[in-house]
Amino acid sequence: MARNFSNLNDLFAAIQSDMEDVMNQDVLPSTSQVMSEKTQTEVYDAYDPYQHQRRGASGGLADPSNVVGTVIDRTGYGMTMLIQNITKGANSGQPIAGLIEHGDSNGHGEYDWKTNRSNTAYKYLQPRRFMFESVRHMQLTLSHVKAMKSGLRARGYTIK
Repeated sequence: MARNFSNLNDLFAAIQSDMEDVMNQDVLPSTSQVMSEKTQTEVYDAYDPYQHQRRGASGGLADPSNVVGTVIDRTGYGMTMLIQNITKGANSGQPIAGLIEHGDSNGHGEYDWKTNRSNTAYKYLQPRRFMFESVRHMQLTLSHVKAMKSGLRARGYTIK
């Protein structure tokens, strides 16, 4: 699919538009999948709850549709996307990703139940670093870079 441009500004605008499409359609789903997997290993596998039913990948913290991305910076030839898990607590209606990532009473909220019948509340009150581990996984595997390259290739770009 050959495109013709009459000036460099039009060319750069087209590239930037394609990059934003790739960020939304390729990089974000790849990142959402990594975050869902890390939610399972870092959050759900940490303990079994007594007081609530987990929603998991059906509306819960591991649901990829709860991971949203917004392009927040377009500078020069680059672009930055802010990716967030926007899951809200089933009872509180408040965002829960920060609370789980940073733990109880660390500036991101508090849990309703500070104790449990098996004396294992420490397992859920402490930080469960699913976002940190998602970033670490992507740094090690470059899955986000691979998704970007694949998306650009699908749009006709030659990528090394």
